[in-house]
Amino acid sequence: MKDINTVTEIGRLTKDSTIHTFENGSAVIQFTIAVNNTKKEGDKFVDVPCFIPVKYYGKNLDKLSGYLTKGKQVAISGYLSQDKWEKDGKQNSVTFITAESVELCGSTKKEDQRDQPELPDEGVYVQENIPF
Repeated sequence: MKDINTVTEIGRLTKDSTIHTFENGSAVIQFTIAVNNTKKEGDKFVDVPCFIPVKYYGKNLDKLSGYLTKGKQVAISGYLSQDKWEKDGKQNSVTFITAESVELCGSTKKEDQRDQPELPDEGVYVQENIPF
């Protein structure tokens, strides 16, 4: 059986996204989403946040970054990736989602769109509500 590496998450951005441009001209937008898991403590269920770094190598990153701001809810589909490096003789690594699609969730009411740039045509989708 072939291995499967597919991830879909819906969460909220923990801070505004950032864009990093490489020497070859390509770029990546980076952000972190918070997704709540639930666990039982005594007689109550409590939220346990999980913070997940995301990288998206797509088109129209400048336009997209105007929407990817702290608190915005997004649906991410992609796959898990890992960066590894050595620093001061110690091996380090970080696991993150490489997003293949980023969907903006939540309200699309006029008052929520003030000072928002025009939405790009490719790779980003806006939905009023996503059923769970």
